[in-house]
Amino acid sequence: MDNKLQELTQRVYAEGVERANLEAEKIKSEAENEAKRIIAEAENKAQSIENEARRNAAELERNTRNDLQMASSQIIQSLKNDIKSLIATKVVDAPIKETFADKDFIISIITKAVEGFSQKSSSDLAVILPENDFSNLNQRIQNSVSSVLKSELTITSGNIKGGFKIGPKEENYYITFTDEDFISLFRNFVKGNIEFSK
Repeated sequence: MDNKLQELTQRVYAEGVERANLEAEKIKSEAENEAKRIIAEAENKAQSIENEARRNAAELERNTRNDLQMASSQIIQSLKNDIKSLIATKVVDAPIKETFADKDFIISIITKAVEGFSQKSSSDLAVILPENDFSNLNQRIQNSVSSVLKSELTITSGNIKGGFKIGPKEENYYITFTDEDFISLFRNFVKGNIEFSK
């Protein structure tokens, strides 16, 4: 009976060991599968993060290039405009100021303007001169226009730097012939006609 008991015990023991081994293999297999799943998930997540980082870096590079191109285009355009302004100032300002400093020239233009107004209208005319030129030019203009004037001419001084303004006395408009007007006009013309070759 001891033999049978020992046999039974050994069989129960062997079955228990076999079951335990099977259970251990199952647990080990499940653990290995779970580890593989976790590793694969981590690798997928890492790949996804890397892909997102690459997309972000490419977009940042693209945006940076576009911003740099836009900024450089704006700087180049601004530089071209500055150069145009400098050239226009050099070419226009000094000659016009010199021309408007010539009092005989101013008197001849005023005489022509008065003649033109007198032919079109019999209205009295008003001429506005710069304050610093008024005393020098008033009588000279009166003498110069007396032969062409069909109406009264009033000459006053005003807040202009050079040149003159002329218009019908009773109207609310004047035609200006100031150095600043001509400088502005010619600067825009010169700047508009300056081109840069590529």
